[in-house]
Amino acid sequence: MNIILLVIASLCFALSDAYAKQLGQHYDALQLVWMRYAIPFLILPCLLLRSGFKKSFGSSNYRMQIMRGFAILASAILFIMSLKRMNIGDATAIAFLSPVLIVILAFVFYREKVTWLAWIGVVISFGGALVISPPSFAGGNIAMLFPASSALCWALAVLFTRRLGGVDSSTITLNWTFLIGFIISTAILIGNPITISKIGAQEILMGGLSTIGQFLIILSYSIGNVSRLAPLSYIQMFWSVVAAWIFFTEMPDKSFWIGSAFILAGSYLCLRQPKNIAPAHQGNVG
Repeated sequence: MNIILLVIASLCFALSDAYAKQLGQHYDALQLVWMRYAIPFLILPCLLLRSGFKKSFGSSNYRMQIMRGFAILASAILFIMSLKRMNIGDATAIAFLSPVLIVILAFVFYREKVTWLAWIGVVISFGGALVISPPSFAGGNIAMLFPASSALCWALAVLFTRRLGGVDSSTITLNWTFLIGFIISTAILIGNPITISKIGAQEILMGGLSTIGQFLIILSYSIGNVSRLAPLSYIQMFWSVVAAWIFFTEMPDKSFWIGSAFILAGSYLCLRQPKNIAPAHQGNVG
């Protein structure tokens, strides 16, 4: 079940990115990030009135919820900053180090058993991502730090999600994600605000799809083996190319099909490892 959730989440993120690309003609990147938090944030008052603070935000580990919220927002902002310093192919390829980092960190902090077959699968999947989006590293070594840091922040957020899955509901984790992201992104954009009247159907779809994706990611990693699921994140690259084909008639080339075959093969190898879910209290993350 958690595999299906992760695949659907990847599709939601890819569709949200496609809408973001369309809206990029009217907004700058940080404004788009703000809208992804602002649209679901508008629902939070309704949840508070219906469920109360405890069921909406009553966490067993407030510090980790805050750290997770910071990590997700930092991942998005760092990736956007990388696009100003290097081409999108390089940035995407480096950012897709995150599944590799997730497997490594899950092994180190959660003592999840990672079989040699799974390690091979991770390497093959990452290779497939590089085939689809080959880097040229034209931006220089310093520029590479931005997408690499983005990947690390996302990997940490996934580990926090796994840890919180044992103590907090998915709804509470999702609410904290949008609360922290909205507050910080609003502070960043205070000099360049967006009026609510400008938000239309495309903006709502972009934010709504991102919200659904976040919720499914939380559900998936809360109940699944982190190192087993992480390589499936590469499927988002497949969905992204499909979305570009549908939305912008950008036909995939030969490298897309070859890279997709590598990603599917690598993901299959990772799914062959046992479903050994490590206890959420192990390790020192958070």
